[in-house]
Amino acid sequence: MRLVASCGNANVDIFVVVDEFPRADQEVIASDAYVMAGGSAANFSVAVHRLGRESCFVGCVGDDELGREFVEDLRRSGVCTRYVVTVPGAKTGRVVVMIKSSTGERAMVAFRG
Repeated sequence: MRLVASCGNANVDIFVVVDEFPRADQEVIASDAYVMAGGSAANFSVAVHRLGRESCFVGCVGDDELGREFVEDLRRSGVCTRYVVTVPGAKTGRVVVMIKSSTGERAMVAFRG
């Protein structure tokens, strides 16, 4: 069986579930929150592995705790990470994803790292 590789941005997704999106200068309280490796290519790699194929993510992470967490999360999901490069002095990308509990609508703020 051949290896399926995906290449893309390495983002750590920070999900928060809210009743409403905040307006300017407003604070809202989240009902749930979780963090996981994200980005389209990483999500694809995890999906391929769950379908029973060997998968590998190709991309760069920053030399920081989020980068290490990104790699470890993919490993726990069964994805090969041997082609992930750690860039000294760089920060790992992150995306804050607000999900409206009533509709599933999303609003995102991205830092590409």
